[in-house]
Amino acid sequence: DRFVYDGSYMRFKNLELGYDIPFKGSHTFKKARVYVSGQNLFTITSYPFWDPDINSEGGGNSLIQGVDAGNYPSARTYTVGCRLGF
Repeated sequence: DRFVYDGSYMRFKNLELGYDIPFKGSHTFKKARVYVSGQNLFTITSYPFWDPDINSEGGGNSLIQGVDAGNYPSARTYTVGCRLGF
């Protein structure tokens, strides 16, 4: 049990903030929305390595599930965009 760690964690996985722009009497646009979103924003854990949500060996064998083989964590991603309706 020397290499067994507590893998409990809390993750802020997805967030999207947006604003609907009102168009009154416009013939070009019927609706528009601007937004910013983020994925994998932060993780709170006492796990000493990169990602507590691991299953790097995969498969259905219960002897190797949860083995941390040094895989990279999920990427943190930011997106900014605009949706237009005609």
